[in-house]
Amino acid sequence: PGNLGRGAGGNAAGGAAKDSGGEMFKSFKATMELQQLLGRGEHEKAFATALHAQSLELLSWLCSKVDPSELLAARPSQILLTSLVQQLAFDLGASTSMKLKWLLATLPRLDPHDPQIASHVPKILEQVAANLAGCTDVLGNAGHPCHATLLAVSAMVSQLAR
Repeated sequence: PGNLGRGAGGNAAGGAAKDSGGEMFKSFKATMELQQLLGRGEHEKAFATALHAQSLELLSWLCSKVDPSELLAARPSQILLTSLVQQLAFDLGASTSMKLKWLLATLPRLDPHDPQIASHVPKILEQVAANLAGCTDVLGNAGHPCHATLLAVSAMVSQLAR
């Protein structure tokens, strides 16, 4: 009884399988909802839904299905753009090229002086800059395919942080 989740018994494995299945179903359901929203042209709502789910995997999936111009044409709120930038920059080790492409398209639309986000922007940009700096060991090599995009995104973050 005191070894729940650690023992060799079937309960721990069964519990993990149920949790995994539940998460998989939730992810499938969320993906289907996002596909429906995209099908109706509701890009901003799709992104708001993905961001609200707080799943980087779901957000990355959505970004891989949509061109940044499709979302940006809807003139999304500054709150959504700020959340999107923060989430995309969180883990640049996975789907790096796609995330940098989205950051490159989204950052110029960010208004750090907008009253809805102004108090949060400095800290978020600081986090983004730190995450970008953490990638320079790999992406900082001029021969890396993401090198130029990394430099451009880093320059935008610096400019916005002023």
